[in-house]
Amino acid sequence: MRNFIRHASDIPLDVKVETSENTHSHQAVNISQGGISFISKKAIQTGKLVSIRVPAISAIFKFEGQVAWCQKDGNSFTIGIQFYDIEQSFTARMIEQICHIESYRKDILKKEKRQLSSDEAAEEWIALYADTFPHIGHYTQSTAASTPPRTITR
Repeated sequence: MRNFIRHASDIPLDVKVETSENTHSHQAVNISQGGISFISKKAIQTGKLVSIRVPAISAIFKFEGQVAWCQKDGNSFTIGIQFYDIEQSFTARMIEQICHIESYRKDILKKEKRQLSSDEAAEEWIALYADTFPHIGHYTQSTAASTPPRTITR
């Protein structure tokens, strides 16, 4: 049985596996309070630690987690990452909201030819969509990883 409700997401991600020097770009599939999943061309072993950034926003926004599962899907793999704590969950949700706002800003420019600043787009998006944006709910410690993350070499 699922502990958290999943919310569809298509934010771009840069993922670095703990044992790799390289960062790879991926597309998020969905996000929940407990984690995030994304599509990868290569499998990632369960238990591996990963560091995730969202290049569309800033290097400031990053979160870390552990590969909880990896499922083959045709020629690719869907990878599930479990967050370690509530801060990781809230960081991911904040990033998702920022991506929705930036997408809204681009859509308005394309459809209405209005150039909005990020702040103006945020104000409009919040007024129009914040009430319908899925809430992440209450976090329960029992569903978090039982051990703290190890340091991921950067």
